[in-house]
Amino acid sequence: MKDIKFVIFDVDGTLITKSSRILLDSTIDAIHQLQNKGIKVAIATGRAMYALEKSIIDRVHFDYYVCSNGTFIYDNDDKKIVYKRIVLNETINEYTNLCDKTNSEVLFQFEDAGYIYSGNGKLKKIITKYLGINDFIINHPERNHHLKNEASAIVSYIDENHLETFKDSFLDYDFVPFAQDYYDLNPKSINKATGIFKICDYLNIDYSQTMAFGDANNDYEMIEEAGIGIAMGNALDNIKEIAKYITEDTEHHGVHNALVHFGLIEGEKYV
Repeated sequence: MKDIKFVIFDVDGTLITKSSRILLDSTIDAIHQLQNKGIKVAIATGRAMYALEKSIIDRVHFDYYVCSNGTFIYDNDDKKIVYKRIVLNETINEYTNLCDKTNSEVLFQFEDAGYIYSGNGKLKKIITKYLGINDFIINHPERNHHLKNEASAIVSYIDENHLETFKDSFLDYDFVPFAQDYYDLNPKSINKATGIFKICDYLNIDYSQTMAFGDANNDYEMIEEAGIGIAMGNALDNIKEIAKYITEDTEHHGVHNALVHFGLIEGEKYV
């Protein structure tokens, strides 16, 4: 058994269900047990910090947030930004123009909210479907928020007929799907795993001493690189293939059961 000192959790489909967004009491208790043992805990999510689920952060104090798939890292104990990757203004302008030409949509994540620079409602609808709320999404036809504020991430709707055009035009980005025709754009050198690496360096923890839970494409590198990568029972097949362990799904106490299995917390598995 590895000496686990740092446990990282995806949010949607891992800590909470994607449909009902329920955070189980067994999950809360499991995380509190980890913390009582001195194990650091973090969220690693595609969400921006402004979009973190209040039902989670109001009930559990995580030590770190790895947001926007690794482009924004926050130390929740010292209340400071550890790392922030900036989307260049030139990229914002060029991407918005290509969206206009192809009837695609784009949302840029800033610290205060998500600003839709080009779109007719598809992005807002899918985000509302997944997160249940949309009050942090701002339609911004003026397209000038980036002139005084720094964007850290890109979310986009792209019709499949135009996807290769976008990929050819923005070679520095990976287009990671989270739904059909919807993508998180991650800089090729940055993902959830690189964000966790930065925190490990910060804490002087070896990556082999980490455990990571996830279910979706943006969890791939994190699950693959972690000392113990755990796929939820509801995870995509490609995530299950690289995981060192497959636990139950989110609704059936998958987090609790996996931590019991590896002896990190006390208790019995739920069946």
